[in-house]
Amino acid sequence: MFIWGGYMRHNVLNRKKYDDVYQEIIGDEVLTENHAIMMYEPLLGSNENIIDSGLP
Repeated sequence: MFIWGGYMRHNVLNRKKYDDVYQEIIGDEVLTENHAIMMYEPLLGSNENIIDSGLP
């Protein structure tokens, strides 16, 4: 049995259709889907690297 320690990414791009008059969603369709093996570690660093936006 082989255990792989890498990272994979899965993305789905959707399009929502709105009614012009009532501003309601009248449809939701999948445009494309993507699966990828990542060549880097997608993990975030510590909180000291995050810029404070000043929001509560």
